Formats: sequence, structure tokens, C-alpha cells
Amino acid sequence: MVSHRLGFARLCDRVLVLHSGHLVEEGTDDDLVAAGGEYARMWATQSQWYV
Repeated sequence: MVSHRLGFARLCDRVLVLHSGHLVEEGTDDDLVAAGGEYARMWATQSQWYV
């Protein structure tokens, strides 16, 4: 599945994060949020929609 909505990513076993066409992160939703990287930054921006 490909999506820009991270709410869907929570349902996936593994998440791949691309930035400018390059793989920059890989892991579960929980692991990527805890890592504080690109995915966590995007999640912080979008999470207000899911509350």
C-alpha cells in the first residue's frame, strides 16, 4: 500500500519512509515514532487529524 496518510500506516506490519526518492527509514509505526526521525515529524503534523 502506498499512502501519504499515516493513519493507514499504523495498520501495516512494516513502514518504509521515502524522502526525495530515497529510503530513509524502515520499521513499525511504533518504532518509527519512537525514533524521532522523518516519520515521527510527519506523524506529529498529521496526528491532530486522528484525535
